[in-house]
Amino acid sequence: MFNSKMFNQAPFNGYPSRPPITPAVQPLEMLYLFDADETLIAVLPQSGFMSPVHREVLNGENTFQFSFPADREEAQYIQEGNLVGFKDLDASWQIFEIKKIIDEHGDSLSRTAYCEHIFYELIDDIVTDKRPSSTAISALVGMLENTRWQVGIVDDLGISSTTAYYVSALEAAQAVATAWKGELQWRCIVTGGVIQRYVDLRAARGSDTGKQFAYSKDILSITRTVDASNVYTAMYGRGKGVETESGGYGRRLTFEDVAWTTPANPVNKAAGQEWVGDPEALARWGRPGGRHRFGIYINEDQEDAAALLQETWDALQEQKTPLVTYKLDVVALETLTEYSHEAVRLGDLVRVIDREFRPELVVSARVVEIERDLKAPENTKVILGNFYPTIVQTTINTQQQIKEVKNKTYNTSWLDGKISVLQNEIENVSSYVFQTPGDGILIMDAPDFATATKAMKMGGGIFALANSKSGDQWNWRTFGDGAGFSADEMNAGILNAALVHIVSAGGKLQIDGDGIRIYDAENNLRINLGQDALNDFIAEIVGGALYSTTVQTGEKGENRGIIKIDRKFLPEYPGYSWGNIIFNNQHGNTQMEISSEGNQPQIYFYDNGTPIGEIRARTCSPRVRGLGRCAGGIHG
Repeated sequence: MFNSKMFNQAPFNGYPSRPPITPAVQPLEMLYLFDADETLIAVLPQSGFMSPVHREVLNGENTFQFSFPADREEAQYIQEGNLVGFKDLDASWQIFEIKKIIDEHGDSLSRTAYCEHIFYELIDDIVTDKRPSSTAISALVGMLENTRWQVGIVDDLGISSTTAYYVSALEAAQAVATAWKGELQWRCIVTGGVIQRYVDLRAARGSDTGKQFAYSKDILSITRTVDASNVYTAMYGRGKGVETESGGYGRRLTFEDVAWTTPANPVNKAAGQEWVGDPEALARWGRPGGRHRFGIYINEDQEDAAALLQETWDALQEQKTPLVTYKLDVVALETLTEYSHEAVRLGDLVRVIDREFRPELVVSARVVEIERDLKAPENTKVILGNFYPTIVQTTINTQQQIKEVKNKTYNTSWLDGKISVLQNEIENVSSYVFQTPGDGILIMDAPDFATATKAMKMGGGIFALANSKSGDQWNWRTFGDGAGFSADEMNAGILNAALVHIVSAGGKLQIDGDGIRIYDAENNLRINLGQDALNDFIAEIVGGALYSTTVQTGEKGENRGIIKIDRKFLPEYPGYSWGNIIFNNQHGNTQMEISSEGNQPQIYFYDNGTPIGEIRARTCSPRVRGLGRCAGGIHG
């Protein structure tokens, strides 16, 4: 029996997130294991478990993983569906459900558990129809009705509204946080062996403690990331569908008929215009020629056009500049005696100082993610920024990408012939099954090996295919098992994958959402096709060369304002060519030409395509000549 007094925590008494931190905060001491009924079944001492890593994102993910010797008796309690808990640096309970187990036998036996915070259980609870339109606390109470979670502290966030219609309770709670502009904090209290669940909705988590991260003090490394992939300078707004006479919903509400004029409003927006733009963002991030980068804001519940315009403007302000984040590898100094003032928590406003940057890096930002190795404070990772996707947004984005792939039409006509042949073959082929104990199942297209031309063999967790023989054996060249498929050749109409990784002796090719990259045999990046931080597409060749008949700037088929690099041919020298560069003006007429024709460098000057001068470098008779079309310049 375990002494339950060890695991009791006093009932909540007013502020759960930041009790005073005593000096010499100790790293994680014990892990507590509970079964699916939340009964305590084992305690893992610090000396037993390894690599306990807790990662939490503001308003988002909260995960934990750890490893344990698989040959110890307590390992039997580390099972999917069981719970694991510990007390964090503030002596508050963090409790997770074990979702995945990986057992590994290498130099030793180990079991690694991957866990999610127990608030993820709200994904399995469904809110069928809630439409709160008052205070945040009443909205949150309604969304969590019929779940195991209670509402804790809710700040006064005013009056707002939202809708939850056949969505998970987690998405519904997140909708409340979004509508009332608050931040969720999930917490647990263990009293009398019972796990009590609370969720708080704060105006902002964390505080400004004056904490400074400084290089050479507690920063090991800094990575600055600028993401301009979702920068917009103008937005369309779409509200609730307008109800039709039949009772359905047609075209969505817009703010087309709403007009804005300054200074009473942020910008001027004429009636009849379906979008609103930010002039400052257009000047900084717009497309060439003063063209906007457009985005779309959708609120399926908004029925007021003026309110929709204001919401769209607010959304634009959040997406008119790139997202800047700072990833810091730091030492958690608060675990050392007399350094409790160095504490850092999720949501805190902190300062980062690195005087070795040029110019010096001095920035203030909020902590949006913390990853702690609970046994090694020197492995702490902190991410600072002004935005991070919520767990619901991440899930919705993934589902949307899947939906787009499913709904998109792809041209697979080249594959139709192959499929038709295989369809006919599978419907008409004869199959003969041979089963040998201990040797699996063999399926051939003929009753004996001599006349068979194709075969399939199935064993425990693996199968193989062959359509040729090598002597008196099948030439197995296509395989499938739990780790994937291996084959000489694969035909597919659509290949959906997060990463395509092709490896050969000479290097490797990677294709993912960021582009295409080719590495050499030493793993050095050689070719990069993708987008840069400003969302512009780039083609980069590292330590190599670009070969092409013609290289030209500007739009395809355009000859205005371009630079064209090609080869020049002379009739008097058949079979030879020389490098040539042509500069065109805004009218498409040649302005200047640089050539090495006849192995003699020369520069020609034009006025809208008409020659006006030249510079030639010849071995015996260098020459500068102008035709004198305008006053001044060189005449000769």
